[in-house]
Amino acid sequence: MSTSAQRTAAERRRQAIEAHARAKNEMTISAMPVIIDYPAKIARYSTHKRGEDFIFEYTQKVEGSHLSYSYEEKFLDAYELGNDFEKVKTPTEALDFLSRTGAFTPHGDRFTWSRFLRWQKLASLVREYKQLAAAMREGTWSGEHGEALKALTHFPYPTTFFEGTDEALLPITTSPGYAELTAQPELQDSIRRGQEKSAAAERNLMSWFREPPGAAMSIELAPRKDDPELLQELRRGGAMIEFLRSPEQLRPILLVKADCTLHAIAASLWAARMAGLVYQRCPVCSQLFELPKGKAWKEYCTTKCQGTAHSRRVRASKSTAKKEPKKTNRAKASE
Repeated sequence: MSTSAQRTAAERRRQAIEAHARAKNEMTISAMPVIIDYPAKIARYSTHKRGEDFIFEYTQKVEGSHLSYSYEEKFLDAYELGNDFEKVKTPTEALDFLSRTGAFTPHGDRFTWSRFLRWQKLASLVREYKQLAAAMREGTWSGEHGEALKALTHFPYPTTFFEGTDEALLPITTSPGYAELTAQPELQDSIRRGQEKSAAAERNLMSWFREPPGAAMSIELAPRKDDPELLQELRRGGAMIEFLRSPEQLRPILLVKADCTLHAIAASLWAARMAGLVYQRCPVCSQLFELPKGKAWKEYCTTKCQGTAHSRRVRASKSTAKKEPKKTNRAKASE
């Protein structure tokens, strides 16, 4: 998203707030489901270790061929993707997750395990919400929460949230002739333009975790019940769904088009926030869980974790009691 587009989005948001404040009449649309459409392109992922990091590579090229491409298109549930993403703990689990979810980002086919973990952390902070909200209210723009806020804004503020996560992708600068090659003005200019383009694409991807861009969202009409004949009728030139079915037969839906796994995950987090869902982190298993509607606090995600916490408290109490010195008869008498 360009700087001018970012300013336009901010201005539109301000106008919406002002318009809502002065409106005398309003029309309420019925409950609108948020549909995240993610046709994942399942292709080949590979990984190898470089230094202390791992590099993941995604390709649709058929192995052994330079011209043939192949992938399986599979529509995935964005809400389930987000839950599975948070559970990944090792590079091996990451490879399994990536191999069944398609392109991870909309740009580039190589990224590191370190980078994967930072995207995972950003998604977790956005879902948990409270820490970022506190940092925003306090005007804290440093530290992990402040850098995360910089990453989320549409404006091109420099952020260190992902700093150091791409070192394993850097070329080996000790190669013979590398310094002479990169010293050429034409190549330096090309490298600079590539870096600027990559930075802009990365900022756009980060901003998805605040809200999907307007171009990716639209309000559409869909039948309230299964209607196979409607699809056939819509194939006729000029067919308009609102005149093929009565208003009672249709309902509005908010459609979000995702092009990669991170788009789908980010859109699911935004949809949950728009729905007013609140998440709490369990102190036992460290997983985020959704608080029941109307309940301001629930400490543990399940009764199992609640039981585990109780057992730990009992063991801690017994351990403390054993360490306390026993009072002698003389001490008791003096009391």
